[in-house]
Amino acid sequence: MWSLDILNIIDDQCAALFQRGIPVATVAINNGVNAGLLAVRILSAGIPSLIRTMVEYMQNMEKEVLEKVEKLEMVGWEQYQQSYLVPNVHLK
Repeated sequence: MWSLDILNIIDDQCAALFQRGIPVATVAINNGVNAGLLAVRILSAGIPSLIRTMVEYMQNMEKEVLEKVEKLEMVGWEQYQQSYLVPNVHLK
């Protein structure tokens, strides 16, 4: 885990590099999925096949989230959380 001091230093350096008027997008540290999704959104401007693929991916993500919400409601937050903290624990 990065310390807050290190992240502040990195943020200050980035602020110096990316001055006002220079468009820039950021994603969370250690989150390649979001970086990839952002890249697809940028590249898909005017490319219908990429737009369709992105919409399909987002619909699948929504389905996964709704399934997790349903499972959470069935088992309760404590058991749901435990299933993610302890390896190989599966919810019924």
